[in-house]
Amino acid sequence: MIFRVASCANMRCCRFGSASNKLMRTSNIHATQKVVCYRGKSITTTTTTSSSSAKASANATSKPAMFYEIMTKRRKLILTDKFQIDISYSELAGHSSFLLLAKSYLEHDPLVLRSLAMTGFGCMSLFQYYRPKPLWLPLRWNAVFITINLGMIAILLDERFQSREFPEEEEELYQSLFFPSGISRPDFLHLMEICRKRRADECGCLAKQGAPQTKLCLVLDGKAKVYRDGQVIAVLRKNQFFGEMSFINFREAHLARALAERVGRDDELKEIKKANATADITADDDAEIMIWDFDELNDLLTERRTLRNTFIACIASDLVKKLVEKEAERSASASTDNEEGST
Repeated sequence: MIFRVASCANMRCCRFGSASNKLMRTSNIHATQKVVCYRGKSITTTTTTSSSSAKASANATSKPAMFYEIMTKRRKLILTDKFQIDISYSELAGHSSFLLLAKSYLEHDPLVLRSLAMTGFGCMSLFQYYRPKPLWLPLRWNAVFITINLGMIAILLDERFQSREFPEEEEELYQSLFFPSGISRPDFLHLMEICRKRRADECGCLAKQGAPQTKLCLVLDGKAKVYRDGQVIAVLRKNQFFGEMSFINFREAHLARALAERVGRDDELKEIKKANATADITADDDAEIMIWDFDELNDLLTERRTLRNTFIACIASDLVKKLVEKEAERSASASTDNEEGST
């Protein structure tokens, strides 16, 4: 009888033990048994820990102890005698990351913007790593953003390295015409890559009134005359554009075409006309001309937004100078006619 009761008790204990083991396996609970001697009797104690707490403790111990203590230790940041902040280096890195990102949004220089953004993401990664439990999802994304910014910084540095020195003629052109309008050296380098230099005797008639104009030209050396209805209305000299009004009309037509395609207004696409020259232009045989194709130049301005605004400003500045010179010539001729009439 005693044997049967003992065997039944052992069977129940086995069943209970197997059930508890199965429960601990399904609920990610780890059990640790420890034998303790108390008053001559051996007592078995069991401690259970969940997998999440085990991972948290493992993460805390897996970090280098020295760096973890340095980054998480609370310190007093004394700003003034009455204003002090209790903060750790990791929290300071977190605040710095948002300040750097905010500063990057205010920058116009792409290189400075990318550098601030990369540093901000790096500080944010420090804050997210030195936590009781690291945030691995944002840490991985921060690594992607840092890699992208590093690649863009390498491209920008390569452009600036290539644009450090220009040939003497191009350097003079940049300093006298493009630099005052705010065009950067890398942007000027891209402008030079798509332009073509020709002598006037190789180009023939540079523009014909009423005919489609597809090129923007700049006089590098010599002179060019502008005719309208057979009369000379202007003389273009060194570092002056012509064909700029046709290019402005072409760009407006291109923007209108893109807008009409976006909104699905096919009827307005037929009304857009190609840019036509407003005058005839011929240059001296020994004149040297720099030529940009409208399509290539428009694609470059669309791709590089910083160049788009500064180049249009450069064209507008040259146009204003020619209008001022034209008005001064008219005033001078009018005063001369008045003097002749009075005498």
